[in-house]
Amino acid sequence: MNILHTGIAFLAAVMLSGCASTWVHPNKPSTELYPDEFACKQEAMRIYPIVVASQFNPGMQTPGNTYCRKNDNGDTRCTTYPGMYVPPSYSQYDINNSERDAMVKSCLYSRGWHLE
Repeated sequence: MNILHTGIAFLAAVMLSGCASTWVHPNKPSTELYPDEFACKQEAMRIYPIVVASQFNPGMQTPGNTYCRKNDNGDTRCTTYPGMYVPPSYSQYDINNSERDAMVKSCLYSRGWHLE
């Protein structure tokens, strides 16, 4: 049983480590990432500024439901559940976020950085 737990722990560690990526450069130390990344983020922000879009989701009333089933005596018993009111909601998001992130990544690649 102990071998099984060890195997599962090892497999989980390998899977989780595959999710983490680190920027590396063949000729620069890792401390040089931050100035390059900052410059890339500034350029990306200039080209793809934050643009906040608002989204309105109107409220609604869900319909009620009636469920019927027969018991052991052959009688039918029904239960009715009322509908629910879902109130309206508002959300905001930056429409340029994914383009800006992609540009930062592309910029870092162009400066010789790569994900490892």
